[in-house]
Amino acid sequence: MSHPAGTRLPGSSNFRLLGRAALATGTGDVLGRLAGLVTMLLAARALAPAEFGTFVGLSAVAMFAAGVWDFGFSTLVTREVAAGRTSIGSAVRAALRARLQTLVLWLIAFAAGGLILGTVGTFSIGALAGFAAASCLAAASLIPLAVLRAGLRFHAASVAQAGGRWLTAGLAAAALWWFGAEHGLAMLAVAMATGEAATLFLATLFVWRGRLSGRSLHTRNTPLRLRAAIPFAANSLMGMAYNRLDVVLVALLTTASDFGKYAPATRVQDLLYMIPSTMGVVLLPIVSQILSRHGEVEEVGALTARVIAVGLTITIPLAITLFLLTPRLVVLVLGAEYAGAATPTRILLWSMPLAAVGAPILAVLIARGHAGDTTVAFAAAFVIAAGLHLSLDWWLGATGAAVASVSRDAVNVLVSLAFFSVRRASLRRSVTAVVALRSTIFPMHD
Repeated sequence: MSHPAGTRLPGSSNFRLLGRAALATGTGDVLGRLAGLVTMLLAARALAPAEFGTFVGLSAVAMFAAGVWDFGFSTLVTREVAAGRTSIGSAVRAALRARLQTLVLWLIAFAAGGLILGTVGTFSIGALAGFAAASCLAAASLIPLAVLRAGLRFHAASVAQAGGRWLTAGLAAAALWWFGAEHGLAMLAVAMATGEAATLFLATLFVWRGRLSGRSLHTRNTPLRLRAAIPFAANSLMGMAYNRLDVVLVALLTTASDFGKYAPATRVQDLLYMIPSTMGVVLLPIVSQILSRHGEVEEVGALTARVIAVGLTITIPLAITLFLLTPRLVVLVLGAEYAGAATPTRILLWSMPLAAVGAPILAVLIARGHAGDTTVAFAAAFVIAAGLHLSLDWWLGATGAAVASVSRDAVNVLVSLAFFSVRRASLRRSVTAVVALRSTIFPMHD
């Protein structure tokens, strides 16, 4: 069988490619999330626990609203550009049209989140405006980042994200040191918006430079429609609802004390999602390219299994180690007033190995064109997690909220794994049937 020039043949080369991409993405993600951790620690030290909870809540609302505005379009762009079904220019123009169509959704999401948080905390109009700007800029940067990943330029995407987050951390540190904590929430909001602006600028610059130097993908010009992004939008909204906005639900269902315990625990969980999210981000464009060029079912299955094995080898020992050290680390890093966050943090640690199984499977299902299956998995996880929050939060406080949050990853893994197994078996039967038919019609070729 012949292959186009420059095409990577299936086999270990794809795993090496994925390994290099994961290293570039993971390194940038580590640096970016460390910057996020620095910002969180600065906020925790400068703000009172209740105000810190408001900071975490408004940050979550900002990122949730950004995801609502994106409407899953960035995931669609990554898959279609990587598979060669649309050009970069066509994808960007389609994304701009989609942003205009979904602007009202951003307004509703951000306003609703701000109103809910206003019932449990106080913040200025300036702080709210800063978080709104950060949300808009984050939504805008998702498209150039998606284009970079579609072209397997993971290092550039990581540099853009890490650069923006470190700028946020640096500005937050300087502002809190110079002006003090009196207007700390507003200063943190401005720092966050400035960092997101830097990410947008760097990502756009990298895309533009890549096109000028001839490294852009030469593809067909198939237009992208907002309708095609609906499954990804549903996944994104449900994922962020129970990964970002769970703090808002906890604020409504528990006391201010439990809210203060859960807020830092869920940010630690977000930090630990770094490893699974890297696996999914890298696997989606690579599998899309493999399937568009070769269509090897077995190659994709083997690659997915190896990625999951590596992920579990890393995340299980890490989860055990952190479980043992959590009480000391929480007091050491956040302070004695956050000691109550140790128990929910210990529970949330186990989301990491669960997501290390689920993220690659979801990425492969999307690359194969089965986005609807992933939406069912997210919906099942959302329903179970929301039900457990309503059942446990008022009773067990931050501990019950942590149990509910871990349940979503367990349900997501079970449902997505079931779909993956069914789809793989179906594809294998289809390939076997085609080979058998070919052997019958053209026996001289075998």
